[in-house]
Amino acid sequence: MHPRREIRTRARDALREAPRFRRFTFLNAWAQNIDARSLPAIAVATPVERSRLVSHGTVERVTTLVVVVKRLGQDGLEDELDEDEAAIGDALTGALLTVLRLIELREVQVSVNGEGAQRVGTLQLTFELTWHWSAPLPS
Repeated sequence: MHPRREIRTRARDALREAPRFRRFTFLNAWAQNIDARSLPAIAVATPVERSRLVSHGTVERVTTLVVVVKRLGQDGLEDELDEDEAAIGDALTGALLTVLRLIELREVQVSVNGEGAQRVGTLQLTFELTWHWSAPLPS
């Protein structure tokens, strides 16, 4: 299994097991036109990866992991999204630190759109995951 696929799989599995997200719809990260009936929903993606050689045969990789939550709500919607953030951080740290060297939350974006029949809140968390890969040496 490719390492990025393993990261996404572990992240999704950890979020599915977290009590807060058991009733969530798990979407493809690139899903379009999300219907309100699908909410609350969550998606995981690994859109960016950087690498650099750190020693002979070892490459350090830094993978960007993005988790997006969408939910319906009322006045307490931002508070709900804050609680989602905390639960995501707890779930991912436990699941991913077993295979990674470092996991850092780099950015949190919260938006609330009240233009439709119901308010929709979006939480986007951007993590940087650092890990090492040993490249086969030429013979």
